[in-house]
Amino acid sequence: WLVENGAPTPVCDAVWTELEFPAHGALAAASAYREKAEWLERNGSGFGDATVQRLLAAASRYEDLAIRLLTGLEAFMDTSEFLFRRSPLFNNHHLISFAHAVKCKEFVAQAFYNSAVDILWSTPAPFVGFAFDRDLARRQHHVVAVPYWQLGRYLFKQSRLPLRDICSVPRIKAFTHALSRLVFMLVYTYFVLCAESLWLWFLLSVLLFVWGVSLSLVEILQYQAKGSFGEYINFWNMLDIGLLLTLLVAVLGGWTLVPLELASPYSVHVAHALNLLPCYVRFLQVFEVSEYFGTLLFTIFGMAQDTSNFLVLLGIISLGFSCSLTAILYRSPELRSDRGVGWGFWAIFGEVELEPATQDHGAALATYASFLRYMHLLTCNVLVGNLLIAMLNDTYGANKESSKREWAFNRVDAVLEFSSPEAHSLPPPLDLWVSVQALRGA
Repeated sequence: WLVENGAPTPVCDAVWTELEFPAHGALAAASAYREKAEWLERNGSGFGDATVQRLLAAASRYEDLAIRLLTGLEAFMDTSEFLFRRSPLFNNHHLISFAHAVKCKEFVAQAFYNSAVDILWSTPAPFVGFAFDRDLARRQHHVVAVPYWQLGRYLFKQSRLPLRDICSVPRIKAFTHALSRLVFMLVYTYFVLCAESLWLWFLLSVLLFVWGVSLSLVEILQYQAKGSFGEYINFWNMLDIGLLLTLLVAVLGGWTLVPLELASPYSVHVAHALNLLPCYVRFLQVFEVSEYFGTLLFTIFGMAQDTSNFLVLLGIISLGFSCSLTAILYRSPELRSDRGVGWGFWAIFGEVELEPATQDHGAALATYASFLRYMHLLTCNVLVGNLLIAMLNDTYGANKESSKREWAFNRVDAVLEFSSPEAHSLPPPLDLWVSVQALRGA
């Protein structure tokens, strides 16, 4: 409230020093200053760049205060326990979830924060009972940090944790849920490409429907846990909503609309086929927990954003050339309609076969049409194509370091997701009954 109403910095500092949870307060102040700066910048309220920069500097100052507070505590105590203290004043958040929720990325990038996240990632539930056991040897025994390829050998050890505790470890849940998502994707692919006999089609459609219902219930539980649609929605959840809705509607359509001849089998099949692409894209989230693949993934996302901006320029140039040349080379509207104007976009990959300019067009017009085709290929193939390559090279170099930071921030999102009660120990569809019970008890 003080930040939003422009209170002087000494007043904010005085209130901050009296807080019971000063680290939470510093991060909250940093977030409030950033949000106000973004609001002023977005709405152009006439305060000028100096005001925005002052607010951003204040945000960085408060975030740095939180970092220095935790760094100073490292000399006197285990900061992990301090980081996982929940504050009733800040919606019962601990610092791990709160720093991520208010997007304090500099705080999230600190070594003490990532050490605590690693503990959370490898410790069974309930986390507090296992992670803060006063017996140090027992605490270390609770951590399941074996590589994934050695899990089989670990399960046969007599000194291992009970299977129920192992399955509740966030990194193990991430592994089993990734396997479930992979099997779902392969079954769906086989259903679309190879299911010809009626009994096999029906059996796989029932399996996919149950799987889709199970995944949908998990999404509903996540939405309830977030409390609002704005906090719940992100790129991966939007993708989940789209592909699960399409899957369930298409399966139900195959069971009801096709027998009633209200829809053709081919239209239902096409819906499933189109749904495969978002299903494969959704599987990419599995790689967020890997530093190498996660960083690469965010670098690709940054390059894709630049490419989409580049395609706007390419579209205008290509459309101008193709509309002009189509009108010259094809005299009748029917021929122009058959040829269309979309061919201009493909010229970036090489020459496109067109109707040649003949003497019927006249010598001057034929020469002009040939010149236009030459300029079109020169612009798209040489100038624009090389510009795209150069731009992507620069984007890759510029985004490589920032992508590591983005990966570290989004990795925390994955850790918090799999350490939450909404991520069940059993993956979908094996957790269907657990999800139903959780919704009934909500």
